[in-house]
Amino acid sequence: MKPTIIAPIDFSAVSINAANYAANLAKDLQANLKLLHVVQMPIIYGEVPMPFGNYEHIVDESHQQMQALVRKMTQDFEDSPFINYEIKAGSPVYEIAELAEKEHPLMVVLGTRGLGNLERFLLGSVTLSLLKESPVPVLVVAEHIQFKKIEKIGFASDLANVVEETPDKIIAKFTDLLDAELHIIHNNAQYHEYEPSYIEEGLLLDTMFATQKHAFHFIHTEYTEEGIIRFAKENNLDWLMVQPKHHGFFDELFGHQHTREFVLHAEVPVLVLPVPA
Repeated sequence: MKPTIIAPIDFSAVSINAANYAANLAKDLQANLKLLHVVQMPIIYGEVPMPFGNYEHIVDESHQQMQALVRKMTQDFEDSPFINYEIKAGSPVYEIAELAEKEHPLMVVLGTRGLGNLERFLLGSVTLSLLKESPVPVLVVAEHIQFKKIEKIGFASDLANVVEETPDKIIAKFTDLLDAELHIIHNNAQYHEYEPSYIEEGLLLDTMFATQKHAFHFIHTEYTEEGIIRFAKENNLDWLMVQPKHHGFFDELFGHQHTREFVLHAEVPVLVLPVPA
């Protein structure tokens, strides 16, 4: 059975660009693509909350737009992947996460609006909740990014508790499926990677990815995000992988000013891996 990639759509140019990226990726991975549109009905709140607007009309219009989009994407892609769609009503976070839980896709691919609105997109309660709650990886694709073959994937590691906290099976699955190189990036301004604990953690990672084409890169800058952005650009990485952690790394990643700048200015898609159980 072929794997699936889910691409939420709101019919904006940004989400369609992400869907096209997802279609190219699905083609490379020999996967199916499912487009998902979630209808959010405006609610008038009073003694009894009531939906505002013609719900059936909105749903019918959404089906028409989806059918037209699927037809166009199928025509645009030579040897296109199998593309289908689903229309749901409710909360986007809940519906996307529920569909991901039900279908176990390879990933969810989301579009973003670039520097100005990307910050709002990533730090908004809806999207932040999805990144925290999604049971599968979420690939964040900025509006200016066009698909190209994935050959080099960066993975930022803090070289701490790597056995317990590195999703090596997920990372290895993507590098194997894409036949891509894995570039493990560690930043430390004080050159601490030469300390025994860092050497030990590095050796553990080396063992974990023994069957993948991988390399270690140590950078030394005050701000990790700036170093990773520069490394990704200078080394032509195609993706960056980010691993949230329970002990505050996730909140730091999406709340800390400097790390927020890293996500805002990343020039490649960012794959946010699931929060460890």
